[in-house]
Amino acid sequence: MPVLGELEIFPHGEAALERSAEVVLRRIARDWAASDIRLKEQYCAILTALQAAEVEHAKREVEVIKHRNAHEENLTAIAALRRTQGRGENFPDEARLHPLAYGALMLALFIGEIPLNAIAFQIFPESLLLNYVITFALAVAMVGGAHFLGVFLMMERRSRALSWLMLVWVVTSLGVIVGIGLVRQGYLTALHIQLVEEARAAGEAAPRPLISPTMGTIVFVLINLLLYAVATVLSSFSHNPLAVRIRTTARPLQRSLEGRATPRKRVEELRTALHRIAAVRQKVFDGAVEMAHEERKRFEELIQEYRIGNMEVRVDKTLPPAFRRVPEIAFPGMLKALDWECPSPGDEQTVTPGAGLKREIGV
Repeated sequence: MPVLGELEIFPHGEAALERSAEVVLRRIARDWAASDIRLKEQYCAILTALQAAEVEHAKREVEVIKHRNAHEENLTAIAALRRTQGRGENFPDEARLHPLAYGALMLALFIGEIPLNAIAFQIFPESLLLNYVITFALAVAMVGGAHFLGVFLMMERRSRALSWLMLVWVVTSLGVIVGIGLVRQGYLTALHIQLVEEARAAGEAAPRPLISPTMGTIVFVLINLLLYAVATVLSSFSHNPLAVRIRTTARPLQRSLEGRATPRKRVEELRTALHRIAAVRQKVFDGAVEMAHEERKRFEELIQEYRIGNMEVRVDKTLPPAFRRVPEIAFPGMLKALDWECPSPGDEQTVTPGAGLKREIGV
């Protein structure tokens, strides 16, 4: 209740109520600020990570656009080439033998060449290991030569020097195949003579071969030629120049699309986390503001009751000048607006989230 000494001067009780109200409001603001420190740190950390992820995603997006444009230009050039060749603009021959299947088949042919030719070198006096090393090197040369021959046959443009080189290589390969067959024939002939002499010495009938050495040599040469031809056909089917040209731009495009997926997912996750933490901050801030308004309203009502009581004990019922003003209860500045600014890494500048985000969280 007011005292009589407050009749003509400024009511000290009212001032005390205003000071008490400001103390309560400052305490609400301090409590909110203490809780918001952790939330804002999380918010700024997520915002910084989001900006870095968006930069990375933008870089990957530029790469995708660059590779997509290059691939489309490549397809346009190939379509124009096919039109000039009278083959239409579609790419039916794009589906060639898969590289893994091609590698497996060529490896099988390479392995088959080794035992097929190994017996021909047993006629030489070198060690068995050296004979197999020679056979291994020959198998590499034959299969590798068939590979390059298939690539050469599918080339769109062939220089004269390369054409002569491949001709020499094919003739040499055929000569080697025939030569190995003749060596093998000599080995089998010598082996048959040795077996005949041993049988005569033992008084037994001479063994009769299933086929003559000459026929065996012909079969051997035909098998080698078949393997060489199969390897060449496999190589040509796996090295279509148009398909190779398509893959030169399709593979980088595919890799860039795959590389873009991770940053895009990261950006989406961070945006979701940023919206979530921003909503939590806004909710806590709104709660503190509402509590501060309620407390200020309560103290304003107390001041009004105080004024009514003051007037009741006055002899002179004239309203004093002090009661004609609106009670001035200062509202904490930090509760007037939520601070969304975050320090940018490495300097004192600040960054602010986009307006779209603020609209979504109700700022």
